[in-house]
Amino acid sequence: MCKYNQDGETLWLSLGENCLADNILLRFHKKSYSTLFSSARSNIEYILDMHLNNYTGLFSPCNVKYGTVSGDEVLRSSLYNICTDGFHPLHLNGFEFTHHDFLKVNGVKEKLENRINRLINDIGVKNIVFLYHHRYTEKSNLFNLRRSLSEFSKLCSKSGKKCRVVLFYQSIIDTNKPKELIEHSSSEVIEFELKTHEIWGGTNPNIFWAHVDNKLLSKMFSILDSRTF
Repeated sequence: MCKYNQDGETLWLSLGENCLADNILLRFHKKSYSTLFSSARSNIEYILDMHLNNYTGLFSPCNVKYGTVSGDEVLRSSLYNICTDGFHPLHLNGFEFTHHDFLKVNGVKEKLENRINRLINDIGVKNIVFLYHHRYTEKSNLFNLRRSLSEFSKLCSKSGKKCRVVLFYQSIIDTNKPKELIEHSSSEVIEFELKTHEIWGGTNPNIFWAHVDNKLLSKMFSILDSRTF
């Protein structure tokens, strides 16, 4: 059974863009706790907007609307919904409360508010590492993505405590070529490109949750463990 990482030194948290980063942190025994972003569909531009505005109006009933994904009804923000088009289409519809309908389920709003407050209270108190999975598309703009992630990293670095963002994404290669992990990093953003054979998605859970690429992910965490945060 996976246990949360409570070593008290550095927090390891998910920053989205979907629940994959949170799942990976959990099964590699890194996850410290769940954030607002752990099980949502989002992108860093929505997250920056929310954070800079202190999450004001996020849970107001007049600022949300329903949409559908594969026939399932999902609740989305109509307030935090402005971004560039450099993301997968599923992440361009406003911040999405994918598994947390606070309009219909009692207690969900309070749970998500507690997650926000916990993170805000830990900024400047503990070092933080955020894991951010970007669903790479032909419209992906890595320059803008790095800039936004770097800005968020700086916002969460206070009082001598550091915040680092780990960006990772796939590039699909022919199955006759070996899988590979490539690092492209800057001062605030640690970036990994995983050259893999199958897109993480579909109905096969081993592919959907990236278990088929555990060796690359394990190598990624080995590199991260060697860094001083």
